[in-house]
Amino acid sequence: MVIEDDPVVRGVLALLLESVGWRVTEAGDGHIGLQLIETTKPDLVVTDLRLPGLSGIDIAMRVESGPHSAPVIGITSDTADLRAAALRSGRFSAVFTKPFEPEQFLESIRHTVSD
Repeated sequence: MVIEDDPVVRGVLALLLESVGWRVTEAGDGHIGLQLIETTKPDLVVTDLRLPGLSGIDIAMRVESGPHSAPVIGITSDTADLRAAALRSGRFSAVFTKPFEPEQFLESIRHTVSD
């Protein structure tokens, strides 16, 4: 599952994940993302930290405490403060600052899902 409000970034992330064999569901905001998580039960959630409506941290908290938990990886183009807050929350397997190296991102996903 990719939750990202920027359609270009969302599309690039989906293509990257699909290129290594993942089936990807996309959402443009946190509310839709949570609805789709309930119906699709993804193995992994990749979410922007700053979204309209619900933040990525809100999503991670709800995924962790909801009926279908899944690892969450955060992405952000924002300040180090937001990234630090996400990491301090303990709800993310990893947090990446955009732009990031695709191979490092994919390696983190491989590591997260194989645990």
